[in-house]
Amino acid sequence: MDVYIVIREFDKHGNPLQHFNTPFKDLPAGTTAADIPSENVWRYVGSKGRLRAPHHAVQREPDYSEEKLRLLSDAYVWHPHDKGEKLTLNEVVNLEITMWPGGLVFHKGESMRFDVLVHHPVMPEFEGLDKQMRNFNVGRHVLHTSGRYPSSLRLALSD
Repeated sequence: MDVYIVIREFDKHGNPLQHFNTPFKDLPAGTTAADIPSENVWRYVGSKGRLRAPHHAVQREPDYSEEKLRLLSDAYVWHPHDKGEKLTLNEVVNLEITMWPGGLVFHKGESMRFDVLVHHPVMPEFEGLDKQMRNFNVGRHVLHTSGRYPSSLRLALSD
């Protein structure tokens, strides 16, 4: 089971926003938004995270000193990816997914949405990658977010 998450920003009318990773002043004169490829290297749609569920195991970052570990956010998780544990029918596993660092500035009336997806969200890292990614998802998947299986999202917010 592949799980992708993304936090998107929406304007006050509910339209999804995108930001450009290169200031227009640094692009050739006359460049418009339509000229910029729809790839993550050029456009930012929000913080993302991903995890293949059979690789849900978590451990301490092995090569980090105690001092460096103290500098990490509580939201940072390290997956060794040293073995894949295929899920069995009706098995429930805890997925700890680190979001890629990023920031969004919200103006009055804007909002955010947290999406959990089973396919790569929004746009590929680079041209053609979306056609090359093999998705191993098969069957019906259930996301548990309360009761016996509580969930949380950690955000750093400021004025």
